[in-house]
Amino acid sequence: AVSGSHAVILAAMFYAFFRFIGLSRVWSMGLLLFGIFPPYLFLTMFQVSIVRTWLMAAALWILTQAGRAVQGVTVLAFSFLVIAWLDPNQLLSVSFQLSFAAVLGMGLALDVAKIRGWTHPLAVYAMVSTGAQLFTLPMLVFHFGYVNYFSLFYNTLIIFLVPLSLVYSILLWLSPAAVLSVPLGSTLQLVNHATFQVIHLTRKDFSF
Repeated sequence: AVSGSHAVILAAMFYAFFRFIGLSRVWSMGLLLFGIFPPYLFLTMFQVSIVRTWLMAAALWILTQAGRAVQGVTVLAFSFLVIAWLDPNQLLSVSFQLSFAAVLGMGLALDVAKIRGWTHPLAVYAMVSTGAQLFTLPMLVFHFGYVNYFSLFYNTLIIFLVPLSLVYSILLWLSPAAVLSVPLGSTLQLVNHATFQVIHLTRKDFSF
């Protein structure tokens, strides 16, 4: 499965590239949303998390260009209504429910962090990760019948490692010799391997 976070990471890389070659912010976002994203939607077979990400980003960009103030929950609700209208069966889909619950939890967690004045990146990251997991927890129990005791810890760790792993994989594909010669590559591989080993052991021994 491809999550919205993967789409965000790839989008950030393309946006950085467009800015690097001299495109303005408006042109960079426009080209990204309406030039890069549509083929990506097709390649991912219109997975709900990717469609949601694109709808939210496109709505936010269009409203911002029109000079309208908009909140994250507004574009989240917009994407919810569009997907539900196009395919009502998605309301019963596990991926649909988890995707929207996670983003809602992240958004509310960010609001709490702002109210509390927690601006440190690690504090914000911890709040966002915790919010997403707390909002998806009831659905995980309902659909899958178990919760891992260590999930809050290692999900937070994985969310942090995914962007690094994705960037490393792309660099490895572009230039294997150059990347493998960098100690960071070997270190990241070791950390990823150790992390997934811990996940495998805790899931097997402590799940119910």
